[in-house]
Amino acid sequence: MSETNLSARLVAPVTGLALLSVGSIGLLVSAGRAWISGTVTEPGSPVIHVPLSGHAVTGAATAFGLLGLAGAATTLLVHGWARRVLAAVLTAGLIAGSALVAAATRNADAKVREAAGVATGVTHVTISVWPAVAFGAIVLATVGAAQLALARTTPQRKAAAPAAGPPDLWSAIERGDDPTG
Repeated sequence: MSETNLSARLVAPVTGLALLSVGSIGLLVSAGRAWISGTVTEPGSPVIHVPLSGHAVTGAATAFGLLGLAGAATTLLVHGWARRVLAAVLTAGLIAGSALVAAATRNADAKVREAAGVATGVTHVTISVWPAVAFGAIVLATVGAAQLALARTTPQRKAAAPAAGPPDLWSAIERGDDPTG
């Protein structure tokens, strides 16, 4: 196989691995940021400002970010059909995760009330850009996992063959002689 042909065949799995890794890291970063902010006011109580991070809104963002990173590392360890099966399962898991992340900001006012420990009184709720970043990151990771599942080859290290010695040493070994003396 020519060097150019091998390089062309490695573009898809390397790109898939990069997308999976970057998407998973983006998901983890966004999960730590404030997704929902709310102001709670109740008669006779002070105003409470409640920021909720992605971790607090849904544990799915962190869980699927870690799943993506673990999957990226594992796909480097397995090859052939095992890598394809692993990447396909990872793709299915990330698709499920994207639905959970997409639904995370529904009923934001109820989540703010629950975090503040009140039944009524939310006056203002803001949803930041971080849930959208998380959704984009999980979609990116899913595309990367799917690309790994469909790739024919993967980057791997092969042990270097031992350097060939002088031909007379090999000939002596083949004859059954001791070439060391």
